[in-house]
Amino acid sequence: MSITAPANGAMFPSATALTVSASASDSDGTVSQVQFFAGATSIGTKTASPCSISWTPASSGPFTLTAVATDNQGATTTSAPVSITVTAASGGNTATFVKSDTTTKGTWRGTYGATGYSMANDTTSLPSSAQLTVNAPGSWTWVSNTFDTRALQRGTVPNRQAAAWYSFTSFTMDLNLTDGATHQVSLYSLDWDGSGRAEKIEVVNADTGTVLNTQNISAFSNGVWLVWNVKGHVTFRITSTASANGVVSGLFVD
Repeated sequence: MSITAPANGAMFPSATALTVSASASDSDGTVSQVQFFAGATSIGTKTASPCSISWTPASSGPFTLTAVATDNQGATTTSAPVSITVTAASGGNTATFVKSDTTTKGTWRGTYGATGYSMANDTTSLPSSAQLTVNAPGSWTWVSNTFDTRALQRGTVPNRQAAAWYSFTSFTMDLNLTDGATHQVSLYSLDWDGSGRAEKIEVVNADTGTVLNTQNISAFSNGVWLVWNVKGHVTFRITSTASANGVVSGLFVD
């Protein structure tokens, strides 16, 4: 029992009808049906040859495909999994700058992150429809327990921490919002030790490489929030433009 199409690791644009095929045989009987799954969700069943279905994924993102064959005696066999990725339509990836905020500082609860968050050297709590990959060469904690309101409130404990992902050149934060909705996405940056940091933050269409928005920040030793309305799959590219390095302390989704 095996899936013969699509190939493991294949990528497809969204709204594409995919042919999912399997090969099944039974040495001491007959195959009664083959049921196809994307994760735990059934996407189709075949009871006759050819053993293939047409399936259009409802959203972008990674999918794990399996097929389960049932023979005439009720015994079942499951195929090895096949992993594919469905990319969001390029025209569906958008980012519109909303505001910068130097008032909230690290007191984010009740203002940002109602849907989820990820903080450097702290917890991540994001829904499955918000897939975040931080590609930074390092992370740093200046102080793990402080009453200084510039530091972010911790995710699960009642104190504050000043920490950041960083790079001396540039790093990226890849965010794929797969539910098709527009979300408010906010980054918090803090020059905790007053090193005169300055940085450029670009929001890039992850499918085409087109820069959707660019913000430049400096003099942010008191902390600054940058807020966008985002839909689809984007990459935040943070580039250091002065002093020590470029930093981001957390990403928050509403």
